[in-house]
Amino acid sequence: MNYSFDEATFTFMISPKEEALFRRHLAIGRGKYILNYTARTPATYAERKNEQLVIIGFCVDSQNSIKKEELALALLNHGPNYKDIYDFSSRLAGNFVIFYAHGQEIYVFGDAMHSIPIYYGYDEKDWVIGSVPHLVAGYFNYGFSAESMAIRRGSENYSQPLPGDITNYDNIKILLPNHILDLKRRQVMRVPLKIVSLKSSEDTIAASAELIDNITKAFSEKYSFACPLTAGADSRLILSFLQRNLGDVPIYTFRHNYAPWHSDLVIPQIICRRQGKVHLMIEDLKAPEAYHAALEEIIGPYYDRGTVDLAYTLRKNFSINTAIINGDIIGHIGNNYIGGGLRPNYCNAFYILCKIHNYEILAKKEVEKWLQDACSLGENEYLFDLFNLENRMGRWANQGGNLYALCGVNRVNIFNSRDVIAYWLGVPAAERTKNIIHNELLKRNDPELLTLPANPGHLANIATKSPYLFLAGTYAKYAYGRIKHFMQK
Repeated sequence: MNYSFDEATFTFMISPKEEALFRRHLAIGRGKYILNYTARTPATYAERKNEQLVIIGFCVDSQNSIKKEELALALLNHGPNYKDIYDFSSRLAGNFVIFYAHGQEIYVFGDAMHSIPIYYGYDEKDWVIGSVPHLVAGYFNYGFSAESMAIRRGSENYSQPLPGDITNYDNIKILLPNHILDLKRRQVMRVPLKIVSLKSSEDTIAASAELIDNITKAFSEKYSFACPLTAGADSRLILSFLQRNLGDVPIYTFRHNYAPWHSDLVIPQIICRRQGKVHLMIEDLKAPEAYHAALEEIIGPYYDRGTVDLAYTLRKNFSINTAIINGDIIGHIGNNYIGGGLRPNYCNAFYILCKIHNYEILAKKEVEKWLQDACSLGENEYLFDLFNLENRMGRWANQGGNLYALCGVNRVNIFNSRDVIAYWLGVPAAERTKNIIHNELLKRNDPELLTLPANPGHLANIATKSPYLFLAGTYAKYAYGRIKHFMQK
C-alpha cells in the first residue's frame, strides 16, 4: 500500500488561495479565503446576510434532538455573539473545527479536545490556519524555530509534543482547547470550563452516560467500528458502550512484542472468551520506507514513526470506512490520572516538566507561560484537568490522532463532547482518582467487566494508592530520566 494524501481524513487548510495538494475547495469569509480540504474530510456550512458558519469535520448532537445536516444552521442561529455559538457547541461530539465569520469578524475553535489540531500563522497582510503545521509554515516560508528545536532536544523522545502553544516553526502556534482564535484581532481568548454537578456523583455520572449512548448511536450512522481492547479499564469501558448500544463489534489487540503472558494480551482473550466474542490478535507491521518518505514530504521530519506504523497496520487490517474508538478523555479527565489524587497546588512548572518528560530550561519557561494563562480565570482548582485537556489532549493525543488521520484512519472518541466532560468535572477529583466514573459506568453497562483487574501488576496501580507515593514516583522517574538523558548526550 502506497501513501496517498487523498485518503487523509480530518485534514484541512484555510488560506487566501486554493492549495493544489487538496482536492476540495470552498470560498469562505466573504470570498476572501479558501477552505482547502481532502475528499474524506466532511464540511458543512450555513450562511445568511453577512454571517457564515462552517463545520470542518464530523459532529453529532449529544442530546439527539438536532439532525447532523442541521447543525451548522443551529449553530449560526446562536450568532452573532461568537461566545453563544461556542457555548451551544458544547453539546456537540465528534472531530470538528468551527469557522464563524460575521462581517469582518472571524473566529475559530475546535471540539472538546481539539482532535483536529488548529495551527495558525500570520505575516503582514494574511493569516493561514490548518491541521498540518508543516503546510501552514510552508505557506509563509517560515523555518524551524531554534528555541523549539532546543526544547525538542531536551525531550526523552524527539517526537514528544512541545509545551504550551509553540510548534516546531517560527511564528506558527497551535490553538489549545478552551481557547477561541480571533483572526481579525490576531489574538487568542481563554474560555472558562463548563462544570455541571447534580445531587450526587452517581447522578452526575448517569447523566453523562445518557449523552454517551446518544453519541455512540449517532456515530454508528456514519461509521462501522472496531474496538481496541487491552488490560486497561478505558478500552473495557468503550467496549461496554459499543456493545450496549450497537451489539457485536470487531474486537482487536495489537500483539506488539509482548510475551504471551502479558496482561494486555491475556485479559482481552479472557473477556472475549467469557462473552463468546471473536478476538482478533493483530501483528504489528512496519510501513515501507517509501510510505514514510511520502508522508514526510507533507508533515516534515519530526513525527513518531511508531504511530505511523500502527496506522499502516490498521489500514491493512480494516476497511477504509471503519472507525477506531480511542479512550483518551476517559483515561485523563475520567480518573484524573495526571493528578494522582494530589492537591491542585502541586500542579506547578516542575511537576508538569516531569509529566512532559523534558529536561530543557526553555521548556520550563513555556510551561510557566501556560500556567499563567491557565490561572487567569481563577480556575486553579482544576489545574490538573486543564493540563490534561490542553496538553495531554490538545498536544499529545491530537498529535498522534493527526498522524492517524493523515494515514487515512478514522479515529473517533465517544467521550469527546464538552457537555460529557462538564459532568465528569462535576465529580470531585478525589473520587475520580478512585475510578468512580469507570466503575459506575461499567456497573451500568456490563458489570461482568468489573470482575477482572485492570492492568494487573502495573506499577502505576501501586503509586495511585497514595497521592504522595504517586508524587515521589513522578519525581524519581524524572530524576532517573534526566540523568540518563544527559549521559546519552
